[in-house]
Amino acid sequence: MRYQKQWRCLVAWWLVATVVSGCDLSSSTIGEDRVATDDMDATIRVEARDATVTEVWAQLRDMNISSDNVYVTLGQDSFRASTVGDFSTLDFSDDLFGNVGDLSHDIKRLHAEGDIDPEKYSARFPGDYVGRTFTVSFTRKGKRTSAPLSTVVMPEGFTLDGPATDQMFSLANDDIVVTWSPVTTNSADAMFLNVSASCANGRSYEHDFEASGDPLVVDPGTRTITTGELNLAFAGIIPNCNVTIMVVRSRLGILDPAYGQGSITARQERQVRVLLVP
Repeated sequence: MRYQKQWRCLVAWWLVATVVSGCDLSSSTIGEDRVATDDMDATIRVEARDATVTEVWAQLRDMNISSDNVYVTLGQDSFRASTVGDFSTLDFSDDLFGNVGDLSHDIKRLHAEGDIDPEKYSARFPGDYVGRTFTVSFTRKGKRTSAPLSTVVMPEGFTLDGPATDQMFSLANDDIVVTWSPVTTNSADAMFLNVSASCANGRSYEHDFEASGDPLVVDPGTRTITTGELNLAFAGIIPNCNVTIMVVRSRLGILDPAYGQGSITARQERQVRVLLVP
């Protein structure tokens, strides 16, 4: 009995430690040395949520593994991002640069995001860099193939004009009218809305809505989310929710051909929180 009690205590301690440490069993990782560049699925994003800061982040998956939740972690290989064009000919072998990560304000090394997203590599640049080209380089050590030239241009920014922060809407009666300005006529840009809800019953919901139902209209400057659309998208939703509405202006870039597949995208994002009641 004494040993059974000790065993139960050890199991309980392990469960508590797992919860406290925030272990996420939904994803796993694989080392860089086990994946060739042309077997990598690269996701690279350049995101400006206001005019003060732009985040560049990248994730790599092994295309040969069917699960979407197995990511490549880096050791000697590295990502760097630049706002000043092609820097693939620069020598990054200097140990000081490798540790510090910044050559200047215009070229930055992407670092792992710690325990929260160990497979996600990111860096931040001051400003929103409208119209500027970002170049993201993936440098591999030894004889492995690098991917030095993934490029994308940051689209024009905009202001979210409505609804107001913490404005209240009834799920039964109120459509949500979202407006922004200025609009874009650039056919390279795509507009959509991401709506996420965190509700009092502990459930969460998320859904993307097209900004325009007309393929000839790139950017209508307004989108009405009807009660019917919300009920359909968030089936079974119980009101009393904090709802975040994010309007996204997205532009696709050119991914380095050394990768097996993937994308690089620049996004201007603006968001507002509203309240959803019965």
